[in-house]
Amino acid sequence: MDDKICRTFFALRNSFSNNLEVNGDYQFIMNQSTLNGYCTNNKCSSNLEKINAG
Repeated sequence: MDDKICRTFFALRNSFSNNLEVNGDYQFIMNQSTLNGYCTNNKCSSNLEKINAG
């Protein structure tokens, strides 16, 4: 189980860029359409929703 959790967090960590956008938001590397399937109304409208979806 620990190995599965580590792989999950590794994948999530790799979905974040080390850079911020001009407005201070994270640049998500993961495909937006993939994330949207896990958000309310199939649209991630905030960073928190993107993190929860990931």
